[in-house]
Amino acid sequence: MKRSVSSLLLALIFTALIIGSLTLPDRAAHATTADIIINIRRDASAGLPYGGAHSAGMSSIVWGSTSANTPLTFTLAHIGGELVTRTMTTDGGGYYAVSLDRLIADDDVLSVTDGSQIIVVPVASLTFQVDREAKRITGSAPGGITSTSASGPHSLQLRLAGTTRQISTTLAGSFSVSVADLPYLAGLLGSLRYTTPSGQNIYKPLFIVDPFVRGQSGDGWADKILGQPDYTQITPNQVVGNRTFNPGSVYVDRSVQPNRVYVLDASNSRILGLSHLGVCAGGSNVGQVCTTHSDCPGSTCPVQTDRAADIVLGQPAFNTSACNGDSAYQLYPDVPQASAATFCDMREEQLSILETGTGATLASDAAGNLYVPDLFNNRILRYNSPFTTDQIADEVWGQDDFAGITCNRGAGYGSLTDNRSLCLAPPPGRGEDKAGVALDPAGNLWVTDNQNHRVLRFPFNAGSGQLAKEADLVLGQANFRSRSSGSGLHQMNYPEGIRVTGSYTVYVADRVNHRLLVFTPPFTNGMSAHHALTTGLNLPMSLEFDATGLWISDASGHITHYTNEVPDRTISVHANGNGIGVDRDGNVLFASSGPVQSVQRFISPTYTLDAEFLDSNGLFNQTGPFGFSSGKGLELTADQLIYGDSQRILFWNHPETLHDYQPADGVIGQPDFHSRGRWQPIYERLRAHNGYLWALNSGAGGPSAVILAYPLPLTSGMQPALIISSPLPLAGGGVFTWTRSMYMGGIDFQPGSNYLWLADEENHRAFRIRNPQTQPMVDVVIGQLNPAGTLCNQGRGQASPSQDSLCHPGALAFDAVGNLYLSDHNLEFDGNHRLLEYDASSLPEAPVSAVFGIPATRVFGRGGSFTRSTCMPSNSDPLCGPFEPSFDQNNRMVIGFNQYVGGPRFPLIYQNILTNPLPIMALGDLHSMPTSNRFDVEGNLYILDHNRNRILIYDLTPEIADLAMSKRVTPLFVQPGQAITYTLAFSNAGNGVAAGVLITDLCPSGSITDWSYAASLPVTPTGNISYSWQVGDLAPGAGGVITLTGIVSADLQGWANLSNTALITSTAAEANPSNNSSSANVIFHYRLQTNVSGGGRVTRSPDQPAYLYGEVVTLTAVPATSWIFTNWRGDLIGSLNPVTLTLDRNQTVTGTFACPPITAADFAFTPLIPRGGQAVNFTAVITGGLLPFTYTWIFGDGSTALTTTTRIQHDFPVTNTLRTYTVTLTSTNACSSQLIQKPIGVQPYRVYLPLLLKGA
Repeated sequence: MKRSVSSLLLALIFTALIIGSLTLPDRAAHATTADIIINIRRDASAGLPYGGAHSAGMSSIVWGSTSANTPLTFTLAHIGGELVTRTMTTDGGGYYAVSLDRLIADDDVLSVTDGSQIIVVPVASLTFQVDREAKRITGSAPGGITSTSASGPHSLQLRLAGTTRQISTTLAGSFSVSVADLPYLAGLLGSLRYTTPSGQNIYKPLFIVDPFVRGQSGDGWADKILGQPDYTQITPNQVVGNRTFNPGSVYVDRSVQPNRVYVLDASNSRILGLSHLGVCAGGSNVGQVCTTHSDCPGSTCPVQTDRAADIVLGQPAFNTSACNGDSAYQLYPDVPQASAATFCDMREEQLSILETGTGATLASDAAGNLYVPDLFNNRILRYNSPFTTDQIADEVWGQDDFAGITCNRGAGYGSLTDNRSLCLAPPPGRGEDKAGVALDPAGNLWVTDNQNHRVLRFPFNAGSGQLAKEADLVLGQANFRSRSSGSGLHQMNYPEGIRVTGSYTVYVADRVNHRLLVFTPPFTNGMSAHHALTTGLNLPMSLEFDATGLWISDASGHITHYTNEVPDRTISVHANGNGIGVDRDGNVLFASSGPVQSVQRFISPTYTLDAEFLDSNGLFNQTGPFGFSSGKGLELTADQLIYGDSQRILFWNHPETLHDYQPADGVIGQPDFHSRGRWQPIYERLRAHNGYLWALNSGAGGPSAVILAYPLPLTSGMQPALIISSPLPLAGGGVFTWTRSMYMGGIDFQPGSNYLWLADEENHRAFRIRNPQTQPMVDVVIGQLNPAGTLCNQGRGQASPSQDSLCHPGALAFDAVGNLYLSDHNLEFDGNHRLLEYDASSLPEAPVSAVFGIPATRVFGRGGSFTRSTCMPSNSDPLCGPFEPSFDQNNRMVIGFNQYVGGPRFPLIYQNILTNPLPIMALGDLHSMPTSNRFDVEGNLYILDHNRNRILIYDLTPEIADLAMSKRVTPLFVQPGQAITYTLAFSNAGNGVAAGVLITDLCPSGSITDWSYAASLPVTPTGNISYSWQVGDLAPGAGGVITLTGIVSADLQGWANLSNTALITSTAAEANPSNNSSSANVIFHYRLQTNVSGGGRVTRSPDQPAYLYGEVVTLTAVPATSWIFTNWRGDLIGSLNPVTLTLDRNQTVTGTFACPPITAADFAFTPLIPRGGQAVNFTAVITGGLLPFTYTWIFGDGSTALTTTTRIQHDFPVTNTLRTYTVTLTSTNACSSQLIQKPIGVQPYRVYLPLLLKGA
């Protein structure tokens, strides 16, 4: 919810009136008062301010001008209703710059008053989005801007890449501006500037990278990290409580026994506190804790060399090391503000992490309160008895509150300072990063304000018991507003250590003047020192008293003791000028950085080294499987991620399963994870090829580097299977040699071959080894014209490059099509700072004699000129000081740069550098020497941030939706009148949200009716039959199902099948639109119903329940017995039998059969006049009808017979009289019957007896 601006305005005016005891001015007052020019936030269009955003501020700054030497009061109504007030006096030219110590947010309200006028400025909301492809910037600003006048009232300006554009806005405040004329946008830093109607300017940094979100695919922010516990830390190895990283100072609090020891663990941005150093070995206090031998009467206090600190100040835990909670500069170009719980002794923009290390002279009071210079936050912190209370700072000097971090409270390194400001940290890349504090017997706090070349005294008020926040005395400057350096006794040049004696004599280590200034009371502002000590001093830094005098450490590696200001003994140490402490026994403790990395104790009175603690064994922090230490080599195989971590190789199995801060699975080059020798051979760039890992190695003390080949996959403790060393045979005769520095070069294999390419940094060439595993031989050399050539640019020097020359070449790599890319540049400032490309066709195949001086095909970072010796202006081409490029399968290139020579801090992505030599995208994470990177087959990028000791893994697969539609129908075969169901399954298989998803499906009308639908997730339908379902936004992995049900029309005809398509669309871009539609084909089956009329049947071929559209069926009418087929009825007309029928709808056919009737029936018999007992033959005589017939005979004499034949015999009874019988014949077939009767007369039966003669 936006805050009420009107209420904030009233609150601000009221506050300003109270603070300034003001009355609102009238017109006459305005006439004589200079206008106050107000600029809110710094203008980032020219880059970061001098001194960097940490020291000079960015979005916390208000700057401008008015009358000279005018006190101004600034009040900011900040987020959440917080009111922040600051005061500042303009310089002699009327300029001012002040930090509000809050990142000024949109809709904040600022008031500025000079005592006679109040100016209230609401901070306009300015937003922007960048379309890199379209080269267009859109956003929002105050509405109704039409002015085209630069800096005109109510105007908006875009300031980018050295250009300016006046922008108009709609009444609602939206704007859109083309930047198509700019060569590229990736990683550019610019500003939006809104000028209010009253002429005040509000700036908003515009940094062209993806919005800061982790875990989002396709953007420029890393998704996984190795080597660091999280994205906020950048220090080497593993931060623990008993190791240090460039310890800058040690202080012994002698107010308690045993003495407490504080160690400024500078590059870890923390103070470690140890309540004691050991345990009494014997005597009356045996077993009790101790710091000195005198704590153990009758015995000694052996130092527990490996014990961890008891408390940590400036960090939330012993395993963190971030500056103000984030050393990674994730808010670029802004940095986080400080707090009472944070500390910063290494700024976010630090380029060389190992080459840091501030120093400080600490102090404590009688109550055990600790005073510490927080160097890069430009403040002094007091921790109230941190061993007995908490570890949060309780008081701050040099800043108005604990959030402040800037030099001179926002004025930076210009001409402004005052009696409340401090500037302790140098600009980036500058030395003199040490300061000191001291307390005098009255409790006054003395501070060496080194960048302001002065000492300030903050007085103690005995009545209130408080130290003032405004200094009452300045030494080294004539007043509180000057800050120039000098060598007079009244001047200073980066003062550092300070101590005050019981008699108020003040000793100041005036570092760059190589002297110790001695001030004696009475004190006055700008007074000269009483005298200076110079004997034996070289850049003195830290001071500490012992019982007899003063110890001074300086840059010559000496700690010198002065008695009565005369040097009388010296301790030699390895580090230069770090802080010292003295314990109650007079032992000297020294924070040794450099090659030692521990706190050393020199025992009194001999001052020989007798103990070390917080010992990192000459390295940094704790070596182990989690952390890194400035490796340069990275390789990726299908099975392993491999990293060349200086003196060892680390590897992780199954890289696709990696998670944040995962420990390595194995180590090569060391016996275990915790071993590492500082001066052991160094592994640098790596390549996997033909089943081996090939590693550049500095060699074990030999004169030349070696190439080591390890079988893949790697296992811990593995030894190389092959070593290639100098010299090698040269094709055509002769030998080829190289030196140790070749390990700093590049390595790759030519695709599709067994050619190994190497870059030879010191000899200014690259060369190819043929058959490296069997018979290694050098057959191609580029950069030189003959075997003897070993000079930069063939002897012409760095100012004269050419197409065929090299100077300190570094990394090399092949792209996806076999072209060679060579970084013609090396650490730290060496080389031509350009990228060369050699077409694959220019590289000879197996020459008989060695080939020299192949010219490059293309040059990048030089505007196409092979002879240009300097990088292009960064606004036209940012490629400068390239490291190792890598290419994905589509030839997209990622490359990092050397910031020492002006290369970008953010690695760049090129779509195809052969067709577009300018970047399309910048990664969002700030890097320090990203020396190597790799793509995996999925398009994920692994990039080695060399100086920041981490591997960042980016999912560069664009976060894009991938909608899919699948439509199916059941049943597949359907008959008219049946129900049909369409199932529409849709999903988003992409990794981005599909916005505005719409599903459409034009359902068949007429052929299918009675449609209805159901959905598995909420949808908004429109239409009927022609459906549109509004799904809204569909998240990655989400999806649903819509079912449609209809009834196939019962009278459907003429359709073989029906195919219709469902479509899913989105307003967002899609990865693969080809699967956005899906069709379902339903095949119609038609029924054929056959009926029979009469006696018979109908057969069909083929005989099946249903038929496809157009299928031909043969119908055959088969009459039953005595029946005949007459014709077809229904959907088939005619009498053809058999007949064919083509199915195009449901059809019914009836086969009609007829049974012909018996038209006449008769019978005959013989003999016509039978006698009784005589066989009579009957014969049926039928006319009409069809067989078979049955014949039923009734003979009239009481007998009957049934036959199937026309003939039958019958014997009538014997009779002696004439008898007449009626014979009935019934002739029957399947469909009719005929009866006929006839009378038959039967004669009597006569018996003729033979004549018998007697006697015969």
